[in-house]
Amino acid sequence: MGRSTALTPDDLAQLPGACAGCLRWERFCDGSGLPGRPGLDDAVAAKRGWWVQRLSAGTGGGVVVRSAGHNGDRAVAGYATYAVPDRGGGDALTVLGLHVDAGCRGVGLGRALAQAVAREALRRPRVRAVEALAGLPALRVPGSPGCLVPVDFWLACGFTVVRPHPLTPTVRLDARMLAPWRTGVEDAVEQAWERLRGAVRPDPPPRPALSGQRVRR
Repeated sequence: MGRSTALTPDDLAQLPGACAGCLRWERFCDGSGLPGRPGLDDAVAAKRGWWVQRLSAGTGGGVVVRSAGHNGDRAVAGYATYAVPDRGGGDALTVLGLHVDAGCRGVGLGRALAQAVAREALRRPRVRAVEALAGLPALRVPGSPGCLVPVDFWLACGFTVVRPHPLTPTVRLDARMLAPWRTGVEDAVEQAWERLRGAVRPDPPPRPALSGQRVRR
């Protein structure tokens, strides 16, 4: 059984893999004051400091989904983080990172995380859309970002490509498309766990959509 909670500074050290000490998205959003090539301890401290500031100011946030382990621990099964546009800095809430543990993929947990971010965007009066930097794995070359969510995932969620790029296109979901995402995130997470346990047969993976084409959900 899993549950989603709002991201807290204490969650950062528990993020999977190298995410706990990675500053890629923090620099992408605001590189001021972040060390250039920090050691792991410095990077973890810098990441925590940046997020403490953002969470306190209400200009950043995230959602964490945990799964109950055999020993009672609740490991991070997936998470999404986002930044709110500064005044005069655009109209879109930006997804900084979205990750689902390999053993929990294919059941809709990633879509539930995207839904949580979209629901947050609906609460912000100045936000008109959700944007994310996507990846094209087939065209990936050494040195390109390896943690980007594939563009096909975003297209299947209703996003469209607004800034094409051979490696890292930008995708966007406008406010007029966000209305169907008002439904409860907890229900979406619960359905994902039901599929993972085999109680509900997983839906077949959605077919990739063409840029600009509305995706049926």
